[in-house]
Amino acid sequence: MNDLSILRLIIEATIVVQLVMLMLVGASVYSWSIVFRKRAALGRAKADLERFDRDFWSGGDLATLYKTIESRGNAIGIDSIFQAGFSEFARLSQQGVEAVEVLLEGARRAMKAQQIKEIEPYAAGTAALHVPQEGIVDYEVVCSALLGDVVALGGVFVPNARVTALHDDDKGWRATSEAGDYEGRYLVNCAGLFCDRIARLAGVKDRVKIVPFRGEYFKLTKDAEHLVKNLIYPVPDPKFPFLGVHFTRLIHGGIEAGPNAVLAFAREAYRKHNFSIRDAAETITFAGLWNFLRKYPGTSAREFLRSFSKELFADSLRKLIPAIEKRHLSEGGSGVRAQAMLSDGSLVEDFWLVEKARALHVLNAPSPAATASLAIAEHLETLIPQIERSRAVGGRI
Repeated sequence: MNDLSILRLIIEATIVVQLVMLMLVGASVYSWSIVFRKRAALGRAKADLERFDRDFWSGGDLATLYKTIESRGNAIGIDSIFQAGFSEFARLSQQGVEAVEVLLEGARRAMKAQQIKEIEPYAAGTAALHVPQEGIVDYEVVCSALLGDVVALGGVFVPNARVTALHDDDKGWRATSEAGDYEGRYLVNCAGLFCDRIARLAGVKDRVKIVPFRGEYFKLTKDAEHLVKNLIYPVPDPKFPFLGVHFTRLIHGGIEAGPNAVLAFAREAYRKHNFSIRDAAETITFAGLWNFLRKYPGTSAREFLRSFSKELFADSLRKLIPAIEKRHLSEGGSGVRAQAMLSDGSLVEDFWLVEKARALHVLNAPSPAATASLAIAEHLETLIPQIERSRAVGGRI
């Protein structure tokens, strides 16, 4: 027994034991390689931080420091935080923002990544903007209240009445619908998913086309709700067309995660199996869709795959909260985004209003249009001629 050695034990062991020991040695080597790589990465990060700290407090021109960092490309860590903060500061300054002290205070807070943990202990990020005034509402209740106001003022609400024709003459408009004909002096088209079709019925020939994208949500299970304290949104990337998944606390309790953005084959495709021959044909024969897919092949493919894979969905959420697991997600609701698109595949990212004689067509109202709906309505009212607004008091347009 005294002659035994580690080498002899290995040589005389069975093949299974030898394979196990070989795997253990390989795992050990791999683990130590990770340790050394992490150590080297931390060393580089420390050196970069010290270099930035030295350059920042040297008394030199910050614009020069910004240009130097920008010229290196692929800024990470503190360089990327400074680059983003200085770029935003310069942009706002050029726009004439005068409250510089407010901007500086916001920039200081944004660059202290540790403050994220004070507000969202489980969130990941290098910097964040905190909006204490954030709020959530129940839009179903809001719409019901607005409907009550409309009816109280003498308005008429006709649900489930598809408009089949619009006719304009010297007296005003006549709308033919499945529920009958309706007349009015002025037409306001806020038809959302169908606004481009309503505009065409009214004789408007515009280059905007509505392409429906379904946004699907998951809800966090009860045992995961503690991971989210507020509303958590990613930083939008202007290179990509959609914001990305985020976390939203609901007014009646619970937390919603999502949405993705997958092409829908019906304008009211609130479920994956919803399909309309007319809507699908109109979408896939639109040149703008194919130009869009050529511009964003990777993004489009990821969104489609994420629609059928809870694991991929969870992986996207982990970029915001690393502790999220597939088991934390339960099926949620969905919505359909009325995405206005041009024939070259570009998305309309601002309001798109078309004014015609006695008509106003809202062909795009970008997010957060629901949040800003009352303010948007006030603006649209100013676009309606004064004579029509005065006639509408106590009556109807």
